[in-house]
Amino acid sequence: MVLRRASGMFRGSLEMRQEPAKIEAVGLRFLGCHIFLDQYDSQTMVAPMDMVKTIADGAASLGAQRLILSGGGLIRDGKVDQEALKRKAEGLNAAGKYAKSKGLRLAYHNHGPEFEKGGLEIEGLYRLTDPGLVDFLTDCGWAFRTGTDVPGFFTRHHKRIIGMHLRDFKTGTQVPLGQGDFPLKEIAAAVNKANWSGWVINEEERLRRKAGREGGGAGSCIAQAKSFGR
Repeated sequence: MVLRRASGMFRGSLEMRQEPAKIEAVGLRFLGCHIFLDQYDSQTMVAPMDMVKTIADGAASLGAQRLILSGGGLIRDGKVDQEALKRKAEGLNAAGKYAKSKGLRLAYHNHGPEFEKGGLEIEGLYRLTDPGLVDFLTDCGWAFRTGTDVPGFFTRHHKRIIGMHLRDFKTGTQVPLGQGDFPLKEIAAAVNKANWSGWVINEEERLRRKAGREGGGAGSCIAQAKSFGR
């Protein structure tokens, strides 16, 4: 389910307070609100704290389980500035602390840059963030495109991964899951071996509109979510 223009509801209205019951009534669970921006805070490279607080407050009122943040990549000339990495981790920890005060868990959602150069940034974020405050929603498709051993990464970090976005690619073009080169069977085996409990989301983005069919523009996304053990 997609809640459109929900930010306009984040003011404690009666309509907003009724939403959790509506969601529960149709048998759904609200995984979380995701903050993705074109431009991030220049110091932390994640959403500014005032925005984090506003969205966290609204997400909690809507009955969400989590607040999900994305951020700007830190790798420059093949290296990660350690001070910048520290500031980003501190920003995530602060956001996680506020989210926790509202009954939410914070998760960081990667894109491609965090996994470049052998995962320099993402490994640093795992190392420097507080496991009690920050989890990870791993976009496996972006990681796969950087040449990352996604099943191996999951095996190392599954205890802090609360969900995975799965995407499949064939010669650089996204295709339906199972029709490309993504190691789906290996991921499934790693999940079973770890007895992992989390969300798996099949996310398909269509960048070109198919002739004679509605939708499929740059903003079109199909996401199917399944919760394992929850």
